[in-house]
Amino acid sequence: LVAGNKDVFMSRAWKVLGRLAETKVQEQQLELQKINVALAQLERRKTQILILIAENQARLAEKRTGCSMNEIQVITRFITSLGGAMQGTQVEMEIIQQKRKLALDKLEEARKEELKMGSLMERDETRRFKERELKEQRAMDAAAIGLFNRK
Repeated sequence: LVAGNKDVFMSRAWKVLGRLAETKVQEQQLELQKINVALAQLERRKTQILILIAENQARLAEKRTGCSMNEIQVITRFITSLGGAMQGTQVEMEIIQQKRKLALDKLEEARKEELKMGSLMERDETRRFKERELKEQRAMDAAAIGLFNRK
């Protein structure tokens, strides 16, 4: 590559790498957002299950007297199945929380990469600016020497 073409190529390469780093951050933010939505849904489910358990335990306490054994068994089985649903929800929440932690780690890594690309792009821009200044200064020096030699 010729020096000028190399600069253009490297400038474009840094821009592409910078955009890739930005895209990675956006993807990780979106993933984290999806996980947070899933976690919120599980929290709502957990709350609903707790409410149902409390309501049915209260109903069971009311019906202990003057109620058939069959009704008591139905309510007890329902409370037991709600307990199983609660355990399943807890397991799902733990899995989602682990995924959330992993997504946060990936997001942090993507942000670090984005910052690194930004600083590399700045460094390249500064280098190219200094090279242009030096080239201009050399051209001005050559012109001045040419004028001096003509006199």
